Amino acid sequence: MADYAEMYKVLFRVVTEAIEMLQQAQQATEEIYVSDDGPVIAMLPPNNDVKNKDAACSPKTAPHLTKL
Repeated sequence: MADYAEMYKVLFRVVTEAIEMLQQAQQATEEIYVSDDGPVIAMLPPNNDVKNKDAACSPKTAPHLTKL
């Protein structure tokens, strides 16, 4: 007959190790996230060229607007 107590102990030990591995992975990734400086944000200069702005919105350059 199978030794159910031994089977339970083996299973419990392996599950416990798996949980500990997942916790360590979570802690490692949290540390990476916390130590990151974040994204680099750069401000672009404004585009005040009115001719280009009008050309970009014309129906000739935007075929999806000709159906309106």
